[in-house]
Amino acid sequence: MSDAPQKQDVLVQMQADLKRALAKPKDQRRWVMILDLRKCVGCHACTISCVAENKLPPGVVYRPVLEEEIGTYPNVTRRFSCRAPACSATIPRALRSAP
Repeated sequence: MSDAPQKQDVLVQMQADLKRALAKPKDQRRWVMILDLRKCVGCHACTISCVAENKLPPGVVYRPVLEEEIGTYPNVTRRFSCRAPACSATIPRALRSAP
């Protein structure tokens, strides 16, 4: 057997983080949504979850995801991003991608 530490499952880690956050008083809790834009496929699940969590009325979206096509056929790439996301300040500098 190896003496190397075993990596904890990401879902188990998230559950532990949630329990730790809920143990704090409500006025000390801060919630953010961090997305890995390298894995974004433009499904808008982040927008839908934000609408559901904040109980927004139809047609109201706090942070719409913008779709942009860059290049010309056949070399076209698509980019999905929020416009001036407020959450970007919460992302550690090492995890931020260059604009």
